[in-house]
Amino acid sequence: MAAEASTPILGAIDESPITSRYWNVAALILIATAVEFFDFFIIGFIASIVGPEWNLTFGSVATIFYAAGVGAIAGSFLGGRLGYHFGRRVPFIAGLLVSTLSAGAIALAPVGAVWYVCLMRFLVGAGLGIMVTMALTTIVELTPTRHRTLLAGFLTTGMVPLAILLAASLSATLAPVIGWRGLAAISGIPALVAVWAALVLPESPRWLISRGQAEEARRVVAWLLKRPEESISLDVASDRQAPETLQPSEPANYTALYQYPKSFWFTILAWLGATTAVYGVILWGPTIFHLVLDITPAQAAIYFIYVTLGGFAGRILFAFLGNWIGRRAAGLLMGFGGAVFLVVAAFTGSVFIGGVSLLVIAFVLAEIFLDGGFVNLAPTASEVFPTRLRSYGSGLAQVINGVGKILGPLGLAVVAGTSNVVAPEATREAITPGLIFLAAFSVLTALGFLLFPETRGKTLEAVEEEIEAQRRSVPYGKTVRQ
Repeated sequence: MAAEASTPILGAIDESPITSRYWNVAALILIATAVEFFDFFIIGFIASIVGPEWNLTFGSVATIFYAAGVGAIAGSFLGGRLGYHFGRRVPFIAGLLVSTLSAGAIALAPVGAVWYVCLMRFLVGAGLGIMVTMALTTIVELTPTRHRTLLAGFLTTGMVPLAILLAASLSATLAPVIGWRGLAAISGIPALVAVWAALVLPESPRWLISRGQAEEARRVVAWLLKRPEESISLDVASDRQAPETLQPSEPANYTALYQYPKSFWFTILAWLGATTAVYGVILWGPTIFHLVLDITPAQAAIYFIYVTLGGFAGRILFAFLGNWIGRRAAGLLMGFGGAVFLVVAAFTGSVFIGGVSLLVIAFVLAEIFLDGGFVNLAPTASEVFPTRLRSYGSGLAQVINGVGKILGPLGLAVVAGTSNVVAPEATREAITPGLIFLAAFSVLTALGFLLFPETRGKTLEAVEEEIEAQRRSVPYGKTVRQ
């Protein structure tokens, strides 16, 4: 027991086997992110029904789409601050409740009330931004280094394609029966996941240590690992893995992120490129299929099931790729691969070969790279900033994620002409330049990964040492540790 008693708090996480309690937390985060993104993406299928029913223009539909993006920017920005001041647990639960309840409230929208739908979608995005910021930070901080590259991304994003698949399946099967209001009402049911979170989600021990609460951190780690508290050392000063307690002279805000320029610009470029491309494809996809292929919204939803299955296959593929070849190489493959197939989609239109739509095939292949690559991209902003700024780094990534939620759907609407009624003619004219627009942002993702400080196989504290060396090489006056 003497050897065990000297085990440092964070060293215990890295050295111990993964327990059933960790898997319970992992399952919670996996399911919570899935239902949140179900709530986010169901609007794409609702809009394909409401658009013609309410005689909406491209501009009106795009406004509904990117209202959630604006909300995600606000929520993510707030989430970074909440994570620093209040930890990871409480903001996670609060964001989950705001998002799911607001999604369900769309069922109460008055006929033609675009303003009401936009308001609810803003709140959906805000809650999602807070929750995802905390989910990414939490799982990165709780997962042992040897498993982090493989697990962290998949546990926070792996089920997202299945959430879209569920949205497509419900739209195809239930929409003709319960209508779009019924689909919206279903979106409120996942609020029950918040009860699960309140029961099993622990506070991050790294955050607790950074706030000088070593005893509580030890208690959390002992519970998570099913070890006696006395078997874990309280002496964090001798734990080389432990983050330093924040000193008054150390800034902790969004501005401080720029002290790590490569990490900062990687986060901006890679997330902006990826989210703009992905959300443009996913949110406009059902409408494009419906109009360009001259099929019903229900049939378009069925086609989109194949697209989401491609994304899910990509998530599994990229979870292993990031672990095998490193995050940087996997990110380059994501960006360039997605761009190639978006360009192919741009020039296929409504072409069929042997009864198979080339447009749908190109969308499926693009999603393997674009959507699949998110499993590798998602944890990166939590890995490349120090503990005291980790929630701010995750918040920055999700702020940019929100910008992508706006640029993606807005880009095609601008190309088509926002005053155009959603009609087949307008869509066919817009599809080629619109998809090339999205392909350019996919390339931007690859360019961002050229700046990425590889994190595969390194503890968070080892990565922190590397980026601190980068920080010291940049003149930031008193804010730079001497």
